[in-house]
Amino acid sequence: MTPLRELYDLYYYPNPAKEERRRQLLAEISTDARDEDNYGRTSLHIVAEFADCEAIASLLDHGAEVNDRDEEGHTPLFRLASRRSRVSALEEPIASAARLLLDRGANLPRSARGTTALIEAVQNRHHAMAAVLIGSGQRLDSANSYGDNALHILCRR
Repeated sequence: MTPLRELYDLYYYPNPAKEERRRQLLAEISTDARDEDNYGRTSLHIVAEFADCEAIASLLDHGAEVNDRDEEGHTPLFRLASRRSRVSALEEPIASAARLLLDRGANLPRSARGTTALIEAVQNRHHAMAAVLIGSGQRLDSANSYGDNALHILCRR
């Protein structure tokens, strides 16, 4: 198992007994290392997906590229927006992570091929994150590859 895959698993299957190992991996893995088994994602993609603001800030402080794209063309902001969660308690951490990424230079117009972070946030019901994105200047009429924008997605919900 690669260190990045181990890091992903430690986030996906949280275990307080393994918290120290997670922190160790974050400190050891180069910010530009890519997990070839997980679409070429970097550690920033992983911590963004799980809305870990402390780790996001630390990685950015150590040179991680906020707009780096994985093999699918997804940025860390997009990975955060595409996180599938129906737990409303996660809304504020997700919005805070989005705010942090934006404050540190995340690009809004196209955070993935053929779609936007706003469309993904709306589709995954991350309403607080959608509000942050709109407040940061994301255009409501930006469409995905099917011609749908965030308002189309909302109307289908």
